[in-house]
Amino acid sequence: ASANVLLELRCALHLAAGRAQDRLVFRYQDGLPAILGDADEDASDEVTVAAIESFMQRFHEAANLSLRFGRREFRRCLPPRLGPRLDRRIDERFRAVDHRLVHDGRASFAESPALGLQAIAMARDHGLSIGARAVDSIVDGAGDPRSSRMAEDPEAHRWFLNVLTDPKDGGSPTPLERCHEYGLLERVIPEFGPCRGRMQHESFHAYTVDQHSLYVVEFLKALVRGEYRKDYSLGTAVHLGIDDPRPLYLAALLHDVGKPHGDQCDVGASLALQVATRLGFS
Repeated sequence: ASANVLLELRCALHLAAGRAQDRLVFRYQDGLPAILGDADEDASDEVTVAAIESFMQRFHEAANLSLRFGRREFRRCLPPRLGPRLDRRIDERFRAVDHRLVHDGRASFAESPALGLQAIAMARDHGLSIGARAVDSIVDGAGDPRSSRMAEDPEAHRWFLNVLTDPKDGGSPTPLERCHEYGLLERVIPEFGPCRGRMQHESFHAYTVDQHSLYVVEFLKALVRGEYRKDYSLGTAVHLGIDDPRPLYLAALLHDVGKPHGDQCDVGASLALQVATRLGFS
């Protein structure tokens, strides 16, 4: 399905550019809605922009799905590691094998919704990458309909807030980005799902709504680590004076959650309140 989306957009892009063109840059996007049948050539700017943002979201979803699938296949094809095999038990479900978190397979990620979040936090705390099979299990578990229970599961909420607010959330991808990449974030916060791959057809925002929101949270963590104490001394001081940063980080993550619905402020505030209440905030 992802390949079909990319092929359709590539063909439309060639027609819009009038030549072979494989980069879906800003200047060609206006011509695609009419070619794709999403809007008439004489449609209003509002209708055209909505159509552009819609097919750009389809593009980002298809491209990211292809990227995630490719990464999973690449990990499966890696040769066995040579040299000493370091193997130590972390708990009854996970082991550290050659600096990778390995799952023993006895506990189902679909039956235990919070287990995927716990695995990401555990890999962070022990300085481990996550083994390919464990990643596959987490992704498959997040895709299982039973994992929708995470939205109402207090244990999943605790692990998610732990990952959301931990200032040690470094690396590329960060643990929070892994939660999003593996499909766990929108299981805990379904309201965030429409933000995935949502592009804004204007020159100010270079990133999709979901990635932009993740970067805002990442910036907050850099503040508390003191990385911007010279450039943003006031912001750093204010952040370090907050006793419970969880509402701030949740607000940062959800600050654009209303954009896919056309009303960033009122709809976004309503959705943020809905999420915060479900996660146990006053």
